[in-house]
Order: sequence, then structure tokens, then C-alpha cells
Amino acid sequence: MVDAQTIQEWARPWAKHTKKHGVHALACHLIDTMEVAYRLYPIILGPKVRKELDRIFAPLDGSARDWVALLCGLHDLGKYTPAFQSLVLEVALARFPEKDHPVLERNAPAKKGQRWDTKHGLGTAVHLQDMLEAAGASRDTALLIGHILGGHHGWFPNPGEVRAARGKDDLGDRSWAEARSELVQKIAGLRGLDFGTPAWSEVEVTALGLVGLAGLTTLADWVASDSSRFAYEPNPEDIHAYQERAREQADRTLRTTNWSAWIPPERTGYRDLFKKDPRPLQKAVEASLDQCDGPGVLVIEAPTGEGKTRAGLQAAADLARRLGLGGLYFATPTKALSRQALNEVRKLMEGTGSPLDVNLVYGGAAKDMRAERVEAQILPSAVGEEDAGDDGGQNSLEWFTRKRGLAFPIGAGTIDQLLKSVIRSGHNYLGMASISNKVVVIDEAHAYDMYTGRLVDQFLWFCGWMGVPVVLMSATLPANRREELVEYWRAGAESRAPDRERVRVLAPGSWQVAWTGGTGSPSALGLSDETKARGALKVEHVDESPDAIAEQVVARVGDEGTALIVLNTKTRAQDVRDRIAKLLVGKEDLPELVLFTGESQGVDRTRIEEQVHSLLGGKSPEERHAIVVGTQVLEHGLDIDADLLVSDLCPIDLLFQRAGRLHRHRRTHRPSGLGTPTLLVADVNPERRAARGPGDRGSMFFAPHIAKIYAPLILGRTRVVLSEVLAQERWDPLDEIAKQIHRVYVAEESMIEDGWEGAWDNADSSYDRRRKKLRFQASSVMTSLIGSHRDILRLSRRSGPAGRTRPTDGREKGRK
Repeated sequence: MVDAQTIQEWARPWAKHTKKHGVHALACHLIDTMEVAYRLYPIILGPKVRKELDRIFAPLDGSARDWVALLCGLHDLGKYTPAFQSLVLEVALARFPEKDHPVLERNAPAKKGQRWDTKHGLGTAVHLQDMLEAAGASRDTALLIGHILGGHHGWFPNPGEVRAARGKDDLGDRSWAEARSELVQKIAGLRGLDFGTPAWSEVEVTALGLVGLAGLTTLADWVASDSSRFAYEPNPEDIHAYQERAREQADRTLRTTNWSAWIPPERTGYRDLFKKDPRPLQKAVEASLDQCDGPGVLVIEAPTGEGKTRAGLQAAADLARRLGLGGLYFATPTKALSRQALNEVRKLMEGTGSPLDVNLVYGGAAKDMRAERVEAQILPSAVGEEDAGDDGGQNSLEWFTRKRGLAFPIGAGTIDQLLKSVIRSGHNYLGMASISNKVVVIDEAHAYDMYTGRLVDQFLWFCGWMGVPVVLMSATLPANRREELVEYWRAGAESRAPDRERVRVLAPGSWQVAWTGGTGSPSALGLSDETKARGALKVEHVDESPDAIAEQVVARVGDEGTALIVLNTKTRAQDVRDRIAKLLVGKEDLPELVLFTGESQGVDRTRIEEQVHSLLGGKSPEERHAIVVGTQVLEHGLDIDADLLVSDLCPIDLLFQRAGRLHRHRRTHRPSGLGTPTLLVADVNPERRAARGPGDRGSMFFAPHIAKIYAPLILGRTRVVLSEVLAQERWDPLDEIAKQIHRVYVAEESMIEDGWEGAWDNADSSYDRRRKKLRFQASSVMTSLIGSHRDILRLSRRSGPAGRTRPTDGREKGRK
């Protein structure tokens, strides 16, 4: 046990205490955190944030990096109070002289876990605000720095909470305040800084700089709280000697976790990165980014199979090199696509000789990755564990084991992890800071409904505000939606509200690559020979009944060939699969029959994906015989090819996605009758629909449950467009899809069928109600746009579950 008579005054307060590791002095933890923050500063914070911090701290002697590191270190200053020290009374009484024992005993909890004291974050906010104001800082500067550091456990305190904490006995009297100030000056001196300099009067903080400070503070605290890497020191005798030890521990931690900024190669052309000749798409990306002289948005619109994933990675490497960024995050709408993207990003890293790991980022990702090396893990311990009811410790462990890809330089995962940074919840600022030094690639940018899409809008605003370049990729993005997304980014870059008048689009889009940061026009995209060779599709109607679908499939590929059946619900997929199996009983040379729905997860999902690729992938044998039945999991990302496609009626853009699996690869052999790619659209028989009387025409009349998955209005407009296609029995989607998407989603063209006016009115009203409801729900949980520096305190204002990145109205149920 440490003797209060021998321990130096600055080393008396403790910061961490566990049965296993004993006591860690507060001064040591502050120094640990400061040294980690100094090293993470250029890794985590992006160029625009660092430039803003340079401007903020320019009036002070010393670099912005030194000042930010010091402030990060001071996050736990509020632990130097009777309130916190008395939490483990026997430790405090042994470390402090007898004159302090009465106040410590007064503030000790009556029972273990029973708390009524002031949280240490509030103590930090109170003291730093007072100390900065005493040095001459403006009230706003002092208040905001104090509140930001006091909110390092995820929630920024409001000014009322801080005012209420002032003068409480549990913060200690003047002697405690003086001791805290002396500790601040002592630690500042380690970096050659004078915390009491009157130059604070010239410092003006901004919201952008404070977001960087907040995120780096929490992250550095978590890293420095790993007791396996930062050994506890109960009684440091020499503060300079301990700083050297902290520096060595911080360097070793970043080295063994392979945590450094990404340095892209000097040559970032497609051929340099992937050692293959570029397709027209990749050439267009290179040409567009030749205009790049600052952050912006690159929009890649190309059909499935053209190589958008690699084009997006090519763009990310080029933008990172040009703009001095240190990482990338590849975002997808689903976990399955994230796993596929992980492999592509790994190939990029390995092909360019980068030593960095690629982190898979989504809830449950750890189950889908191989066990990591123990030395590469950071496991924060004793973070907030003395704060009963504070979830800081739990969140820190989760962040580093399940979501660390946002903090580490290279990540691939769901877009949900990005969107949590714009939901008012704990630690959202950490997500913002973590992407400030990255290129963000958003795949399948069309794939989000009105709720999640509204969060995507808000996220793009903050990307523009932080100077984060974004690559948007899609095969079916409506032209007006493209302009909306770009406008939100531009509005953020200009720190203004988005202007919806700027996104009015009257004409459909086209295959193109457009860089919004330049002055040039979008590059019209020529398609590759492989894509052109697919040609037009033969399109036919099939009745939506499971029996009719099963009979058509068995009749066409029962003896040879391959079929892909994409249905809108797992119940229909299972039913159709079972009926096909019955029809195949007794046949010779049976096809492989596979069911693939979103319910398959983990190892089972990986096994089924591998099986589907072996049957329908690019390397599958020429003589193939297989039927794969599934749900929307077959829509995106799978590089598979079928002779016949059966699809439930669905929105026109999704039908195009599904059709991209037809004749995707060049093959020397196709079955008789399927030499032309053939699409069967499963929908209600038109004769049955026409036979409905006037009293039965209040709804659009679709197959069971489909209208619960997709909006009836969009399904109805798609059905009208498809009726024109079916009349011709031919569809050339590569040439027609942009116009058709525009007609379904954007144009004000009336498609009301005679005799169905009431159904169309009901569908239109339902669509408008749902649109307003979802946008309202999104607005009620997301952060507000930043107007002034004080707006930052609203970022983490509690509003609901942090994971609410998808709608909860039941529309998604049954799709798996």
C-alpha cells in the first residue's frame, strides 16, 4: 500500500483501480492518453479538421497537435475530486494526507454501487472552464472546451448540468481546485506548453475543430485504458521518466495493432492497382479525377457487371493520394455485400503492398471473420467502471471489437455504421471524427428507402462539412436522387442548408461518371464488349402462383441448363422450391436445387454462397444443371450467371438488378431455347385482374404479401411500364432502363388505368403518407445541421436507440 507521506502531491489521485492490476495514478493515465492522442492525431483526423485546429490554436505558443494532445489527456481531470477519489475509500485514505480525510469520508458512498456524487466528466467541465476563463479565454471557448472534454463518455453535458455541479462539496474546496490546476500545468509542461497563457483570449473555437477534439479524446482514452498495454503505475516518482514510458507504450501499441495511416501508391491508375487493362468505366474514372483539386463527390453510374467495385476502389486510392487522406471505408447496404467487398478491398491492399488490415464492420462481424491475432486486439478495461450507470466501458469494448473499422484506416461494412454518426446518440461524434481522414465509398446508392435515405442525406452533408470525399456507385440511381445526394454534400461543404430547388431534374440520367468537385462535364460512359454482348432480353409473363412458376422452370431447365428464381418473400421462395422438388421426383439427371434466403447466416451462409458460385459463377463448368431459388439476397453483389431468370414483380430498378444475372458471363454452351437471355416476370394473371368487379378495385391487386414489401404505387407504375415491354416480348435494359426508372420514380406522367382510379388514388395517398412518416421518423432521431459552434452540444442529445438506421414500420418483414 502506498504511504501518503512518501507519495508526491501530483501523484496522489488515482484514476483506475482493479483487483487484478491494483491502482493506476491519475497523472499517469492523463499522460498515457496524451501520448496516444499525439500519435493518433494525423491518423484519425482529416486534412480539413487538422487545418481548422491549426487555425484555432495559432495564437498559442506550440503546435495545434501538442495542444490537442494535452487537452485529450486532461479529459479525466474531474477524477481529482473528493467525489471520485472516495469511491474506493481505503485507497483514497492511504494516498491523501489526514487533512483531506473528512471530505473524503463525507463523500464516500454509503454502500458499494450507491452513488449520489457528481460524475467526473462534469468535474472536468467545471474546472477546465474556470481555468480557461481565468487565463483570459472567452466564455464560449472555455465553456465548449470544458463541455467537450467532460463529455468523453459519449454525451456532452448541457450547460445547466455543469452550472448545477459548481460549488458542490464533492468537487472539493479551493485547495482541491488549486491542486488540479497545478497538475494541469505540470502535464502541460511536458509538452512545453503554458496552460495559463493570456493568449487564450485570442482563441476562437469552431464546431469542426471541436468534433475532431471530441472524437480523438474518446478514442485516445479507450486505447490508453488497455491495461495489458499500459501497465498500472501506483506511485510514479519522476513525471518525465513516466512520460518516456508512456511514449514507449503508445508506440508499441500502435505498432503491434498495425495502426497507421494508409499511404496509397504513387501511381493509382487502374492498371497500376490491379495489374489488368481497364475497361471503359475505369478509364472514365481516371479521366474524371484528373479534374480533382479538392474534396468532392464522384458518381459512378454503370450497369451490373461493369466492374463498379474496383472502379470505386480505384477512385478511393486516387482521391486519398491526391488529397492526403489516410484511409477508406467501403459501405454496402447488406452484410453479405460487406463480406464480398472485404475481399476486394483486401486484394487492393495486398496488390499495392500495404501492410494494413481490412476490418469488417457491422454488428456480429466478429462471427464472420477468422480469429484475430491477440496482439492485434485492443481491449479497453476500467473505462468508466467506477461510474455506475455509465455505459462507457461497455461501449468502448464494443467499439474496438465490433466497430473498430471506423477508427482503423481501412474498413468494409454496412452503411449503418456510418449513419450512426448522424443519429443523436452517445459517441456519434466519434464516428464523424473517424471518417474525417477517409474516402467513403457508398455502393448500391439507390438501395435505401425514404427513412434510411434521409439519414444518408444527412451523412453526406457532414461529409461535405468535414471535407470527406465520397464515391457513390449505382446501376439504377434516379437522376433526381443523384442530384439530391450531391446537393447535400455541396451544402455541407458550403456550411449552408440544402436547396431543393437545385435538384429539380426533368430528364432521365444515363451511364456516366461525374466528379462534382471539378468544372468539367460528366463523362458519358461507353460499355465494355462483355456487357454489350448480353444483348436484349426475351421477356414473358408467368402467373404468380407457386405451381405455375415451378412448372415453367422444370419445363425449361428440367433436363439441362440453369435457372435463378428471385422471389419477394422467404415463404414464397420455400414454397416454390418445395414444388420444384416434387416435380423433379423420378426424373433422371436431376439439377442441383438450392434455396438461399436471408435467414442463412454465418457459416451456413458462407457455405451456400460458395455452393451458388460453384453452380452459377464465372468458373462454373460449361455443362451446368442447377436451379437456385431465393429472395432479395440474390439481387446484389453475386457474380453469377443463369440461362433463365424468374422474378416476382418488383420495382423496375430492382428488376434490372435481378436481370443483370442473366447471361452475365460469356459461355460457349447454352441450352436449347435459352440461347437468348430469358426473363419470366411473375405477376397476377391479367385476365384475373380484369375480371374483378368495380367493388373489388380498391387496391391494385398484387400477389399475396408483395404490397407489404414494396409500395403499391411504385409496383403499379412498374407494372404499366412492363406491360409495354411484355407487349414487345423484348427488353433492352441497357438502353432503356434510365428512361424507365425516370418514368416510374420521377416523371409526373399519369399511368392510371381505366376502371382502377380508386386503387391508384389509394396507392398514391398511401405512398405520400408513408413518405412523410418515414422522413419524420428519421428527422426525429438524426442530428441537426451545424450552424454555429454551440450547435455541437446538440450532437449527442439523447433521442432514441443509436441503432435505428432502418425503418421500423414492418415493411421489411418477410423479405429475408
